[in-house]
This record gives sequence, structure tokens and C-alpha cells, in this order.
Amino acid sequence: MTKAIEGRTEEEKLLLTRDTVDYLNELLNIDRKAIRRLVSHHVPCSLELVEHPTVQAHATHVAQPEYAVGMLGIINGLIGVRNHTGYITAVFGAETGELLRFEFTRRRGERTPEEILKEHDDAQKSEPPPGEGWGWPPSAKKMHYFGPDHRALCLKWAYTGERLNGEPGRENKEVCKVCFDRHAGKR
Repeated sequence: MTKAIEGRTEEEKLLLTRDTVDYLNELLNIDRKAIRRLVSHHVPCSLELVEHPTVQAHATHVAQPEYAVGMLGIINGLIGVRNHTGYITAVFGAETGELLRFEFTRRRGERTPEEILKEHDDAQKSEPPPGEGWGWPPSAKKMHYFGPDHRALCLKWAYTGERLNGEPGRENKEVCKVCFDRHAGKR
């Protein structure tokens, strides 16, 4: 398996899944018949491909093993494996057999990639931009919030040192109240 696939974080896999699902659905809207044929078409493949850690291929006959792989099995293999399934599912109509859409493969009660990524984006938004954050200059009596120009929002300090993790509360006596209020107004 390539290092690119093996080294992907779950977040990267979800982003790739979201983009791929959007892309496949866009193509489906352009030419439903062609995409359905591609998704439904499976070609013979070797046992080695079936045993690949991410590609999804299957046996076509039990008595005399023959193996096959389709486009979606290869695309899912590019993203990775989760719980022995692919990240993307092709949804077909129960009555018509028509390819309706592509979507994130999820089990009952499982969150969608959008929900997971939104939660991650919200967490990212709460983190200060690089160079910004709370810091405590060695001779200061209180911690101050420093902008990207390394100046405190209260304009009393300049500091290029380490930034502290987290957000202190206003009630904290070791926090510059001017910096806290100005920082709270920026958000």
C-alpha cells in the first residue's frame, strides 16, 4: 500500500470522501447512464488484487473462485478502509435498480463527514491564528493577548515568546482585562 494512503489521517480521508462523493454525483447528473454502467461493471482480477489492503474486490463464484473489481472498489481503495468497508456507497433504487446517488458509507447512528468536519472546523476556529494568542512576558504581572504583530491588545507589551494554550476566563486575576475584552470583541 502506498505511503500516501497509509499515512492519511481520518480527517483527510473524510475530506477526500466528501470531495469524491460531490464529484461522482456531479458526473452522475451529467451522464447517469454512463456512470451507472461504470459502477455496475466489474472486470476479472487476480487474487493479489483481492488481497490488497484497501481495494474492494470480490469472488464472483464460490465453487470455482474467480475474482472481480469495479470502479468504486478502486476509488474506495484510494481513500482507505474503515470497518472493512469503503468510504463511498453507490445507492440504487430498490424498485428500479437505477443509480440514485453516491454517499458516505455510514452505519445507523453514525455521524456524516459533514458533521464530523464541521465539529473539527469549529474547533479550528476557536484556535488563534499562528503568532496570536495569550502570552506571559517574563516581567509582566498578568498574561496578555498578542496579535500577529506581537503587540498586546492593550498596547502595553510586545512579546514574541511562547503562546499559552486555551482561553482564560475574565474572572482570572492573572489576565489583563483590557486584552480580554478587546479579544472577546474580535471574535
